[in-house]
Amino acid sequence: MEKYLKCTLLLNRIPAKDVRHDLGKALGKIEKSGKVTLDLTKGTREFIERLDEYGPYRYFEVSNVGFGAELVTLDRAVWELRRYSTLAKEPQEAKLRDGYPAPRAPIPGGSLEKIMDDPKSPARDPLLWQNGFFGKWARKTVRLRKWFQAQNAPLYLNPQILEEVMKYVFLPKELVEGYRRHTKQ
Repeated sequence: MEKYLKCTLLLNRIPAKDVRHDLGKALGKIEKSGKVTLDLTKGTREFIERLDEYGPYRYFEVSNVGFGAELVTLDRAVWELRRYSTLAKEPQEAKLRDGYPAPRAPIPGGSLEKIMDDPKSPARDPLLWQNGFFGKWARKTVRLRKWFQAQNAPLYLNPQILEEVMKYVFLPKELVEGYRRHTKQ
């Protein structure tokens, strides 16, 4: 999602050197520019906020949790953002309606479209399997096994190793302060 947002920024010549991994900041820059009108669902905006909450900690510095239904949310968010990662206007004009399947919005010459068009591509089945947003036809249902996964970060389980870990890797200031508070409890 970060790459699609950065592609949209670049294609529309919107300065974004300070965006780094902040999806909300990237969205804000796109919207404030007035060059692109993003048509994103409330669910996608909420998902982006959740990713921003956990995104800075992508190296298991903090505990994490995941639910199976989030795969559908991710597929939708990628579909919604990807259509702005092109200079072609047709994909951007596909209108979203809550409660209805996403309309087809192929990107002319797009890599995913090439994968979908090639039945022999090894990436085709994984791309299309239970994906309600990419494919040749609109899926009305997606079947996922229910699952839940949670993991506690090593620093959470062993906060006493914090000082030793900091000798070797960078940890954000707010994270260090949080683990120090956790250690004192």
